[in-house]
Amino acid sequence: MIPAGIETGFNIYRYGGDVRVLVDGRKYNYADLPDGTRAIFRTEMEHGKGIVDLLTRMGCPDKEAQELKFVGCRFGSLNQTADLNGETTHPDAPNCQKIGNCVGYGTVCLIPEGLTKREYHITRLIAEGLQDKEICNLLDIALPTLHTYMERIHEKLHLNNKVEVALWGQRNGVI
Repeated sequence: MIPAGIETGFNIYRYGGDVRVLVDGRKYNYADLPDGTRAIFRTEMEHGKGIVDLLTRMGCPDKEAQELKFVGCRFGSLNQTADLNGETTHPDAPNCQKIGNCVGYGTVCLIPEGLTKREYHITRLIAEGLQDKEICNLLDIALPTLHTYMERIHEKLHLNNKVEVALWGQRNGVI
């Protein structure tokens, strides 16, 4: 089911193990897109510092697999911002279960708004609805440490409270 508000534009998303594209309300497999469109994403992948090497380390042995992984990781969150406008790309906030363990995290995908990996992880947990004690237990940190992280998140995202952080996470497809 496609969330309301993203029926128009060009939006890449993951569906199971596939990378798909929503273009003005029509669904396509990414691999079926015209080569000229795919070239925009390939160029970004190939010119990004260390991206191809990281994709190889992530288990993508050939260019096709690397391109699919790159596009799925960098643009695969379904949100209300078009991923491609003309020839300009707009990366999505990462939506990944491997936040702490992925070697490509922060390079293959991009962490928004200058958040550190830990700040982003906490933002994701807040967006998932976890309470402070649950986050502390999961990350093995003290409550004052969590509050320090939350102050930094509020400052970087220009938000005032946990509810706004959760809404930001939901709007940006981090969960």
